[in-house]
Amino acid sequence: MDRTQALVVDCDATLGDAVCEVLAQRGITAHHASDKDEAMRGLKDGRYDLLVVDDGSDGGSPSELMRAVSALANPPVVVTILSSVERERVAAQFDAGADDVFRKPLDASRLARLALRCERELHRREQIDGLRARLGNCTGHRGLVGTSPGIVALRERLETLARDTRNVWFHGEDGTGKRFAARALHGLALADEAPFRSIDCASLPEQAAAREAAIRSAFEAAAGGTLYLDGAAELPKAAQGTLLAQLDRNAGVRMLAGSARGPQSAVERGDLTPDFVRRVAQVTVPVPALRERASDLPLLFQHFLSMIVAINALPPIRVSPEALRTLTAHRWPGNVRELRNTVEQAAILAHDGVIGLRELPDLSPPGSGDAASATSGSMADRTFREVKQEVVARFERAYLCELLERFGGNVTSAAGQAGMLRSALQRLLRKYGLKSADFRKGARSASSTRSAATPTLDR
Repeated sequence: MDRTQALVVDCDATLGDAVCEVLAQRGITAHHASDKDEAMRGLKDGRYDLLVVDDGSDGGSPSELMRAVSALANPPVVVTILSSVERERVAAQFDAGADDVFRKPLDASRLARLALRCERELHRREQIDGLRARLGNCTGHRGLVGTSPGIVALRERLETLARDTRNVWFHGEDGTGKRFAARALHGLALADEAPFRSIDCASLPEQAAAREAAIRSAFEAAAGGTLYLDGAAELPKAAQGTLLAQLDRNAGVRMLAGSARGPQSAVERGDLTPDFVRRVAQVTVPVPALRERASDLPLLFQHFLSMIVAINALPPIRVSPEALRTLTAHRWPGNVRELRNTVEQAAILAHDGVIGLRELPDLSPPGSGDAASATSGSMADRTFREVKQEVVARFERAYLCELLERFGGNVTSAAGQAGMLRSALQRLLRKYGLKSADFRKGARSASSTRSAATPTLDR
């Protein structure tokens, strides 16, 4: 492994020299930048594993430098040093991408702890990256797990398209892994460090100038790499011409797209222009639904379970034959995404290292719809399962709001209190459209408005 490289950014040369000296004693090669402009030039010219920033000079607000770091394909570990550590200022640093925050003045013991924390964080990242790489390759090429005819055909198609330069459109049901297939193609076609950026087509700004700026920025970030259009069939007509114009100006960017509907059906419905589809969907690739590759389910289940166990340092977990039969019989309307969420929930509840029937979530039949959108009315007009799902959804949302309110939006502390993995709690927050930042101090009014709109369980 190459020697760890650090960049220390500080207006106070004395503090900067002291930090560099302590890092050097730990075997870390430290470079000193006198200001943030010099630091930004350094980040563009070289690869740094660690960035130490004295952010006290601008009042502790997230700086342009922090935003630039967060946009890097392989961002360094970031530590900021503040003159004071009020809660709002510290939260702003973490929101901007800092991994740790220290308060001035830094004495020798604090500097030693700073170096040790940085070392541990770098080691942790290396371990996780290695685990993900090994787990991604052990059960399928580039992480495309499975041996069914559908997934084998997809892998072969991607290997062929990797030697091509045409734009590719992936289509398939929600949750099948279209974005993952696009990333696999990107990795096969380009060097691993080449940028992969995406645009959420359904959430582009409505205002024309802001929308054009967002598209232009995405192309600039994807220079020399790949730009993926997530939900491409939902791209507003007003944005399609803008995107094609940027595509003409950025010849070094390969366009990949994904949608639940095929591109031609979107043209027939009048959602997309023929010219847009002709340029972006030069090749179309179907991504199979999980029910069409049912033989892959045990392998996929074990793949996700191994990842969750390894990354979260859990003891070994296995699935019982009864649970596996139940999983195999399910139709998986949510496809691979639903399976991954199911595995994560089951791993949390596993007793004595075994996932049995009681650890499995309530697997809804196809067409039952999301629990949170169940229709109101007499309970007797609906099935027991539908009513139960609605009550559980209302409970989950109310519980999450109260939990985040108690811990001021701190997801790690909230997950510990709930007895959940942090990643599992984050998935639940996304499910109900909740953002941890809304519960931090200073966002009380937004939190109160949301809480008032949250259904409560009848007592």
